[in-house]
Amino acid sequence: MSFKTEQWNGHLVKVRCNWQLTKEIEQFYIRSQILTIADRAQDNDWELVEELTDRLMTFLYDDELQKKGEIESEFWEWATDFPGHYLNHRIVNQVIEVKKEEA
Repeated sequence: MSFKTEQWNGHLVKVRCNWQLTKEIEQFYIRSQILTIADRAQDNDWELVEELTDRLMTFLYDDELQKKGEIESEFWEWATDFPGHYLNHRIVNQVIEVKKEEA
């Protein structure tokens, strides 16, 4: 696991050390991927649908360390793209800490 820290758009974003993979986190990740796949299907982006579906199927059979890496990477991307949205997100904040920078 990488332990990145980044200042982003007035926020401090960092990966939490030693976070635990729980069913809640795993299920949230899976649901988010399914919704993304459905959204891309509505846009008729079948190439991306296939890529995301393959990625999700691989995730389902990955070991815990690989799953944690995939979740960490995805949540990091979300938190750095939209840090204000994830300030108090109950599930994402178990993996990625987002704080508003103090002036």
